[in-house]
Amino acid sequence: MKITFTCDPNASWMLVGNFSVVPKPSFLHYTPSNCTYLMQLPYDGACYSMPTAAPIPSSSSTGISVGSILLIVFFTGSISYLILGCVFNYSNGAVGRELWPHYEFWVDLPELIKDGFIFTFKVLTCTDAHLGPQYEAI
Repeated sequence: MKITFTCDPNASWMLVGNFSVVPKPSFLHYTPSNCTYLMQLPYDGACYSMPTAAPIPSSSSTGISVGSILLIVFFTGSISYLILGCVFNYSNGAVGRELWPHYEFWVDLPELIKDGFIFTFKVLTCTDAHLGPQYEAI
């Protein structure tokens, strides 16, 4: 069965109890060879057109995107941190590896990240019974 709704502003569909009384079909055809019905029903709801979508802005915009601004700020800040940190440490008499700003922090960072992952895993899986502070018994 194939049902097509045609625009008819005067068509009225009435609700009687739990059922809908539809207007008489404007076209009804039965094809016995493949057992199909073709039906056209007048319906006032078919007269409404779908609103058109807003046009998609073109990707060739002339302004700079927010992501580009964030990347510029990040890399500029990182390079400034390294250069100014090295200059400051050099002016305080540092040489070699100590020129790197906050050298101890950057050396310890991988171990701190590993400890954080291990602690989070133990808390989430409840594999460590002593998660709180541990004291010696007196």
